[in-house]
Formats: sequence, structure tokens, C-alpha cells
Amino acid sequence: MDFLKRELKKRVYLENGQYNKGFLRRSSMVGMLFFILVMILASNLFVGSVSLVEGEVSESDIVAPRTTTYIDIEKTKQLEAEVIASVANVYDIDVSVSKRTDETVGAIFSAMQSDTVKSAEWDKRVELVADVAGEQVAEDTIKGLLSLSEESRKVVQDSSLTILHQYFQRGIHDNEVDLMKQGIAKEAEKLSLTNEQRRLTVALAKSYLTTNVILDQEATDQRVETALANMEPVRGMVQKGQILVRRGDVVTKEQVDLMTELGLYSAPIGLLSVSGVCVLVCVVIWLVRAYLRKFDIAVYRDDRQIFLIILVVTGSLFLGKMAHFYSPFAAPMAIGTLLLSILIGLRVGLCVGTALACFFCVMADFDVGVLISAFLGNCVAVYSISRLAYGNSLTRTGVMLGLFNFLVVGAIGVAKSMALSEVFYISFLALGGGILSAVITIGILPYLENAFEVTTPVKLIQIGQSNHPLLERLLLEAPGTHHHGLVVANLAEAAANEIGADPILVRIGAYYHDVGKLYRPAFFVENQFGGENPHDQISPYLSARILTAHARDGVALCREYNIPQVVIDIVQQHHGTTIAGYFYHKAKTEAEAEGLEVSEDDFRYDGPKPQTKEAALVMLADSCEAAVRSLGKPSGDQIEAMVRKIIRSRLQEGQLDECNVTLKDLSTIGDVFIRLLSSMFHTRIKYPETKELEGDYHANRNQQPTRKNDGDAGDRR
Repeated sequence: MDFLKRELKKRVYLENGQYNKGFLRRSSMVGMLFFILVMILASNLFVGSVSLVEGEVSESDIVAPRTTTYIDIEKTKQLEAEVIASVANVYDIDVSVSKRTDETVGAIFSAMQSDTVKSAEWDKRVELVADVAGEQVAEDTIKGLLSLSEESRKVVQDSSLTILHQYFQRGIHDNEVDLMKQGIAKEAEKLSLTNEQRRLTVALAKSYLTTNVILDQEATDQRVETALANMEPVRGMVQKGQILVRRGDVVTKEQVDLMTELGLYSAPIGLLSVSGVCVLVCVVIWLVRAYLRKFDIAVYRDDRQIFLIILVVTGSLFLGKMAHFYSPFAAPMAIGTLLLSILIGLRVGLCVGTALACFFCVMADFDVGVLISAFLGNCVAVYSISRLAYGNSLTRTGVMLGLFNFLVVGAIGVAKSMALSEVFYISFLALGGGILSAVITIGILPYLENAFEVTTPVKLIQIGQSNHPLLERLLLEAPGTHHHGLVVANLAEAAANEIGADPILVRIGAYYHDVGKLYRPAFFVENQFGGENPHDQISPYLSARILTAHARDGVALCREYNIPQVVIDIVQQHHGTTIAGYFYHKAKTEAEAEGLEVSEDDFRYDGPKPQTKEAALVMLADSCEAAVRSLGKPSGDQIEAMVRKIIRSRLQEGQLDECNVTLKDLSTIGDVFIRLLSSMFHTRIKYPETKELEGDYHANRNQQPTRKNDGDAGDRR
């Protein structure tokens, strides 16, 4: 206990004894979030509770709180009875019947051959055999058998057993015995018998023909269970606002079942259920807090971003609560993930989106299907947002998310053995929910961007369009600088993808990094197009001031056109505190001739040095592209040497000391620049003048055929 007190005191107070206001603010916001979440989630436990019983008169109208489907218990029971009645019984042949018949018939004929029967008088003989044969054999049949010779008796015995065996093998049901007895005479006619033998054979066979089929109860029950398992319950649907029980009506059992199915017919919820929700909310909030503190400490310490997370979570659950009364799958469950992934970052979006999926599951009466669809939908949303740099848009994200929700929710419905009509119903609701998430995100995003001063990838892509007023000015007034910006953007973006920097920010920063040259475009070599260089007419000091001023001028122009601060930072930092080397050496040469000294500070850019990977990438891409272009027609080795020299120079000058670029990153950046610059400045074949080509063609067209692919050679190179 003392340990916990010391830890709390350490968090609440700074070393100088003053309050840690940031900790207190964050704690207050988390407490507010906890209260709001419990109110939203626990309120679902109390909605629409009723306590009517069968036979009671309702004192008010009871209305369905949401549109949903339910299992009609009575109709389902009727269907079960019909299915059970339609299942055919399974029967087996009782082989013991045939065996007992063989023994009985054999005993009859053995008794006739016994000495006791032979030595007895006629009536006694008949009586003795009748005792063995049983009541089913008529006395007339026994007398006829006794009248036969031993050979004829044997024929009758074998013939009767043969006929009986044929019928027993087929199987005889109770209702088939009389019908089959009628066919015994026809069977006997097929045998080679005398009339008396045939008569006695038929009589004896009819006497012992009996049922030998028994019911296999276990197999029959298995058939019934299989049929019931494949039977879909009868479902009904109630619409939101539909009256379930009218005031003054006597409550029936069907109405009680319906209210129970809808969660309305239940006992009042106690504090224990609310306590469970409180514990669940505490656990989820603690896990999100632990994740942010471990993996995104900058977000954890930023009160503004914490408040943004709370606002998005609360708004998402509120929208989900409204949609829940219609169907949980209709809720825009991915809106929180989309907004936070764009406004803060992908990892934060996925983390908070997972927490929201848990909360949606609670809101949907702990339906695991809602949890699965919400979590997987959030994963798709984060993946789609991560592809914004490659041409994806929020509109495409909405379509992708909607189709994915349609597939997942449909699969969940099929797995839960729902009726196909209901599966399609909830699948289309999920499709609409996914699209609605993107629509709401598109509508809310600009307001959140401005309110929280967040620059999102969407906003960067918008200002990177070629029709942006500032970029249009750059294209028209300084076309060389505009082209240079495009080349630098390609170089920097390719390297950003390799070292884990933000490719969108790098590209847009490269577009704008030299916009300050708009004030004096003719003073920069890429805009002179071989004309007169105005720097030849002024002092190197003035040239340096003009050159270094383009970073300051770029910042002013960007602010005038409301360019985001993250791009302005790149414009301001892309030269760091480097020296305008050409003019410095020119001034130094002139000063040495006059015996004067030159200060490097007069020729340095204002800085600051690059503070991020993105600013460092633009600096290196800018320097390498300009240096390689100055070589004229460089070879691959010359390009590699120049790129390595520029990167090494910036590193040794300390220009990269304040950004988180590693030596491994610099090596990777160099490899990417060398590969791309080599493809841009590769050596081309020098072709003859057009007139020479025409002369050669006319001179040789009658001597050899023209090669069709010669015109493509330059393109291939």
C-alpha cells in the first residue's frame, strides 16, 4: 500500500514539488471517458425491461425497440413434429425367426419318424405330432403328413422350408403376412410336387409364415436427430416501433416468448451487471493507455491528441448506439479507426479500433459475430488508409470496407445457420455500414483537421494536386524550378519508402521546397534556359543574399497560401545551415586579391537544420539532383561518386545531427538516388541529322530493305 502511495505521489508531483498538471489533465480526461463509456454501454442493459407473465393484462403498449428477427417457437415446434413424422423408420431382419422355424419344422418330421409315434394308434400319433407342431398347424395337415411315405415327407419338409426361406430373406412386416400367404401357392406350383405334396407344402408354409422384421430404434433416432439438425427454425421479423402487446390485451405465451427473444422479458438488471461493464471498460482503457505509453509516447503526452481520441471514441459509440436499435451490423463501426488512422497514425487507429470493437460487442449483447466483423473491418480500414500514398481514396476505402463487411457478415450468418433471407439482410446492412463509415469520415475530417490543427495525408494529397494555385504559379513563372521539384519528389519519395519515412509528406514537401524562387526566378540557373545570368552583374554578397533568401521567401509564400506547417518546416529546413559555396569562394577569391577577409556567416542559410527524416530526404535529394545535373553527361561511376560525396559532406558538416537518420538509412538513400539518377541521366546514342538520314535512305532503299525497329532504338535506351 505504501508503494502505491509513493508511486502516485511521484506521478502527481514534479521533483520541485509542483503539481504535474499534464498528468492531472490526462487523468481527468480518462475519468470522463470512463464515465461516458459506462453510461453508453450499461444503458443498453436497462432498455425496455418488462415483467409481464402469461395471462396478465398489459397496462401499456409494449413496443419493439429495434428491427430484428426472432425464432417463432410455436411454429418451430410444429415444424419439428412434421419433420419427425416424415422420417422413415429403420428396420432389421430377425434371423432368429427363420432359425426357430427350421427347428420347429425339423422337430415335426423327426417326431413322425420316432418309434413312439410309429407304435402308437392313429389318433395317438396325430396327438403326439400336434403337440410338437403347435396350434398353428391344422389337424388335417398333420394327418396328411402322417399318411405320406417317408420319402414324400422329406420332399414336403424341404419344399416348405425353401418357400419359407425365400420369404424370410425378403423380410416380412406385420401388415404383409396375409398378402404373402396368398403367394405361397404360386411358389409351390413352381416346384415338382404331386398334388398332395403341394397341398401339404402350402399348408405347412402358411402355418409358419410370420413377421421377421423388427424396428431399429437407435438408427431411427439417429435419422430423426439428423433431420432436426438440418431443419432451420421458423423465423419472424419485427420492425422497430411495432406494437408487441397492446394495452388491455391478455398476454399470451407467444407474446412472452417473443419478448424474451428480444431481451425485453427479463428481470431488472442489478448493480452486478453494471459492475461487470465497469470492469471491462477499465481493462480496455488500461490496455490502450499501456500501448500508447509503450509504443506512442508522443501521443500519450499530447493532451490535444488524447482529447481527440476521447472525442472520436465517444462519437463512434454514440453513432453505434443509434444504429444498434436497427441492427448492430448497420453501425459505422470503422469510423473511429478511419479518423484516428488519418489524424494521428495507423498504429493508434488500429489499437483504438480494437477497443471499439470490444465495446460494440458489449453493445450488441456480447454477440461475438459483431466483435469479429468489427475487428476485421478495422484491419481492412487501416490497410486501405496506408495505401493513400498509392492512389487510394476515402471513397475507394468505403467501397472496399463495405464489400469486405458484406463477405464477413455473410460468412458469420451462414456459420450460425441463419436463414438465407436473414443472411442477405444483415450482409447488406453491413455493406451499408462500411460505406457509411467512409462517408461520415469524409464529412467530419476537415472540421477535425482544422479544430485540432492536424495535417492528414488526405490534406497533403489535396495540396499536392497540380491545380493548386501556388503550384500553378510555380509552373508558369518558374518552370525549371517546377520540373526540378518533380525530380526531387521522385527521388525523395522512393528513398522514403525504403527507410520508413512518410512518402506523402516527402513528395509534397519536395513540390514546395523551392517555391521561394518565385520572387526572383531569373536568378536561379534552372530558369535561365541558356540566357544571361544576372549574377554576373552583381556582387557575390548580393547573389548569396538572393540565393539564401529563397528559403525565407518560400515560408512566407506557403503561409500566404495556407500550406500546412509540416510542409513549411521542410521548406525552411531543406538547406539547413549550409553555405552558398560558389558565391562564398568567389567572394573569398576577390577578397584575397584585396587583402580582405570573408565571413562564412554571410553566405550561410538561416536554417534550422533538418529536424525530421522527411526534411533530411528533401535536402539530400535536392543537393544530389542539382550536383549530378551540373556534371553534364555523367557516367554511372561519376553519378555514384557525386551522390556519395554529397551525402558524406552533409553528414560531416553536421547538417543531419538533429534528425533521426541513421548511417544505415544514409547508405540506403544513396543506393536509391544512384539507381534513379543513373536512369535519368543515362547516355543516349547520337543520331545523324535528319537530312543525312533522308539522303542515306534514298541512296540505299533500292539496295537493301529498311529495318523496322531502328526507330525504337532510342526509346529502348
